[in-house]
Amino acid sequence: MNANANINASENANATTTAAPGTNASTSSPAAPGKPSQKFQIINLTLLSYFLRKHRVLIIVMALCAAAYSVMIVALWPMVLDDSFKEMMETLAASLPGLDAESFMMSLGQYLETQWLGVYWLPLAGAVLIVLAGKAIAGSINDGSMETVFANPLRRGVYLNTVVLAILLISLILGIATIAPLAALGPLFDARLEPGTVAILLAAACLILFVFGLMVLAVSAWTRGVVLAASFAVAFILVMIVLYVATPFVGFLENLNPVNLLHWWGSATIIDTGEAEPGLWIWLAVVGVVSLLASYAGFLRRDIT
Repeated sequence: MNANANINASENANATTTAAPGTNASTSSPAAPGKPSQKFQIINLTLLSYFLRKHRVLIIVMALCAAAYSVMIVALWPMVLDDSFKEMMETLAASLPGLDAESFMMSLGQYLETQWLGVYWLPLAGAVLIVLAGKAIAGSINDGSMETVFANPLRRGVYLNTVVLAILLISLILGIATIAPLAALGPLFDARLEPGTVAILLAAACLILFVFGLMVLAVSAWTRGVVLAASFAVAFILVMIVLYVATPFVGFLENLNPVNLLHWWGSATIIDTGEAEPGLWIWLAVVGVVSLLASYAGFLRRDIT
């Protein structure tokens, strides 16, 4: 009897579970020397590495596409300065109500915003964040992988902190890939940006992507399935683009500018004046904090099975 009890105790002591990314193999083993205990852990670096490696192809492809398009756009700027091109734009502006020749692709800021940073850039860069943030919670719960992650000791707060850090890092990568070519190659094509302007433009670009990622994460935290979270993000982008394009023609749409991310982005204002829209930082702070709190409120209390 005692022998059987000893055998069972030994088997229980040696039993282990399959470790999910960023967790210990055994639920009963103490923290390894030099590693923070679960109680004081804020983020999980192994889990962070897993997130970045899982989406590395998409991140690299999008970063290269953003950099390549920035190079092409800034290289075409001398053509915009050509007199014949200006005359063509003036003729086009005169035929469209609500647009004037003085502001229609006549400044570097207007050119970069209308041809790249205004409508095209956010959907391209945001696609990576839609995939990561959408799959991080809603997608993982839907496909059952979330249960594997939490089969071993890992606090929900640590998991969500790690996802938020991954969104921030991806936002920095895409922001730098977009703005760095404009700053580096600008002087070669009569499109020089002052260092202060570059700093503000880069900070705004990275923060806008980060806040957009947090908005998708908040939806993901309250929904089941990545499709719904992605649908929200795509619908939000489409509405912003429609408002951005239609506002010059339909006056009353200006009343919706306070909720339009593209309006607050104001890349043309930053490039031409060296200053951001007055409410940009406040808008980003408010929406970012609300989205972050909504993400924690939804994820910390929901059923992950």
